[in-house]
Amino acid sequence: MKTETEQKRVTISFYTVCFGESGDCNDYTEDYGWENEDGIDCQPDEYDAEDGITAVEKAVEAITGNDCVYPSSSAFHPGVWYTSADGVTDYATGENTQYSYHLEGFSEEEQRTVFEKINRR
Repeated sequence: MKTETEQKRVTISFYTVCFGESGDCNDYTEDYGWENEDGIDCQPDEYDAEDGITAVEKAVEAITGNDCVYPSSSAFHPGVWYTSADGVTDYATGENTQYSYHLEGFSEEEQRTVFEKINRR
């Protein structure tokens, strides 16, 4: 069970696909891993607290501010992550990279609230 003192953050993973210059499936490569495993800190600081900003609101902003509004599941469950629809394409190389945002240190209730807020947009 997560504790209230555990750091609340959003970690970012990536998945890159490239079909090479020919566009042929035989010229296909992929790569995946962590873009930011340390994550974006979502703990409210003293100024956030004074303004009533919560860790949930900071997480929603971190995720939606990067256009990652699609949950990994249409039904909530703990561990849902969020991704973008199209990713980022480098037209010079043909690489397409999708980023996924993962909640870490959030209670199930907080995760559900993030899910509901993102799905309302």
